[in-house]
Amino acid sequence: MKKIIFILLFLPCDAFSGWFGPSNYDECILENMKGVTNNRAVHAITNSCRNKFPKPKIKQKQMTQEEMDAFSNDLLKFFERTHKKLPKDATSKMRGQLIVKDSTRYVLIYNGNKNWKINTVNINYYRKELKYDISIDPLSEVEVRVDISYYDEAGYIDEVPIISALGEQLKK
Repeated sequence: MKKIIFILLFLPCDAFSGWFGPSNYDECILENMKGVTNNRAVHAITNSCRNKFPKPKIKQKQMTQEEMDAFSNDLLKFFERTHKKLPKDATSKMRGQLIVKDSTRYVLIYNGNKNWKINTVNINYYRKELKYDISIDPLSEVEVRVDISYYDEAGYIDEVPIISALGEQLKK
């Protein structure tokens, strides 16, 4: 008997995990939820198990100034690569068309370029320049909802001029 007690005293503590109750949050939930159908009981059990087995704290590493500078430079390079101003010949391949669906006005913006992905577009809508951060793949179109009327002296105009655009020039 003394040998058994001696052996039990010198075994690592985790060798007994689960022998005298749950050893983690999941086991606690599984063990205590058996046959429970009441929402209040479920809530009480989850709170009790969380108190018994708190979430492990995630250590956040503080960035050094060098790491911050490198991150900022990478972000700036990414932005410069993906938000280049389209040249006039590329902008001229884009079209804006006013469409109305269920009394709601949209501008259908078509990207007629094969090697430019559009990220930002500026349109002239009723003498106002409107900027939209959108994603338009090459040779595709996107609808953008607009909330103001577009009339001129001659009446209703359905073509919406594209003033400028920013995007990423894709490899050919």
